[in-house]
Amino acid sequence: MAGLLDGEARMANRLVGLGIQRLRIDGHNFTAHTFHHSELTSSLNPVTQGIRQRGKIPGEAVYQVNRLVATYLHLYFPSSPEGTASLFIE
Repeated sequence: MAGLLDGEARMANRLVGLGIQRLRIDGHNFTAHTFHHSELTSSLNPVTQGIRQRGKIPGEAVYQVNRLVATYLHLYFPSSPEGTASLFIE
């Protein structure tokens, strides 16, 4: 990774994350999806997690350090225009 967050990413031999999730961040609800072949281990505590539409395993973690927000989730910005603006405007 770029070294911006504490942690280590490793490539897996298979697809690790796939599917639609919901995410609530800073009081805004987003629709998002994930698709990745890597796994992240970090000592950071997530500020929130996605909620999977199917299955019982926890959704993708969202980490924040100062103004940096990082996650495997790809947010669908039109699902929350005000929430999207809040991510980019201080």
